[in-house]
Amino acid sequence: CVCMCVYQVVVAGMLKRKSTGVVKRWQSRYFQAGNNMIRFYETAKRKKCLGAIDLMSAVSEVQGDKKLIHLLMSQQSGDDQKLISLQASSEAEATKWVNALQGMLAEQAAKGVK
Repeated sequence: CVCMCVYQVVVAGMLKRKSTGVVKRWQSRYFQAGNNMIRFYETAKRKKCLGAIDLMSAVSEVQGDKKLIHLLMSQQSGDDQKLISLQASSEAEATKWVNALQGMLAEQAAKGVK
């Protein structure tokens, strides 16, 4: 997840995400969203990106449920639709993230980008 481009951050902060290992547990990570990408890092001070999600090609819908932020992934042919859940520290923080991500998706849809 290397980006040498200018990256305009729309929303950033600590969120929890479920680990992808055999034992599923919530891990705190620092997330940044901007330029149609969600990037995550171990902490706000760490420079090494641990992963990224392309909002325009990988996410079809963003939903909120109390402190949870759900990213409904675009369905690949023959695959089941995948859901990535993130957890904010409060409902207000989750709402801020959901609004920002939905706004980014709507802006690109209005431009005809998908």
